[in-house]
Amino acid sequence: MIKLGTEGIIPHKIEPNMNKSVVWTGDKFFWCLYVFIIFGFRIFLGMLGISDPGTAWTITTVVHSFVTFFAFHWIKGTPFQFDQGRYEKLTFWEQIDDQVQNTWTRKFLLIIPIVLLLISSHYTKENFRFYFLNVVCSSFVIIGKFPLMHKVRILRINK
Repeated sequence: MIKLGTEGIIPHKIEPNMNKSVVWTGDKFFWCLYVFIIFGFRIFLGMLGISDPGTAWTITTVVHSFVTFFAFHWIKGTPFQFDQGRYEKLTFWEQIDDQVQNTWTRKFLLIIPIVLLLISSHYTKENFRFYFLNVVCSSFVIIGKFPLMHKVRILRINK
């Protein structure tokens, strides 16, 4: 981004404490791509022959829950060495927005599993097993995103 100041054109500086491995999550292009991947996976399941919407949305919700739980709430640290170990004890979710809670990025990433749960619940209203599976898998991801779970390791798992 370029800002026009009194001295002329000055390039916008990136904050020095911004974690380069998670700063891209606030980009609107990432948000669109994220939603596109989810719906693309759902369409892919339809192309595989899974024509029942309840089954397809349940598979989509469960796969999304497992992938995001592992990627956002399990893996700790960064793949880069530029941070001198500053983020090695933090999960990906805890690193987003420099640990500031209730930002637009965090709200967006919280809304996605809730919307998936609502969609899959709508299509599985007559199948209690699928409904229960959707609720259980989604609850791990949704509860893990609450501010009160920041830096909390239940039963010292993933300490």
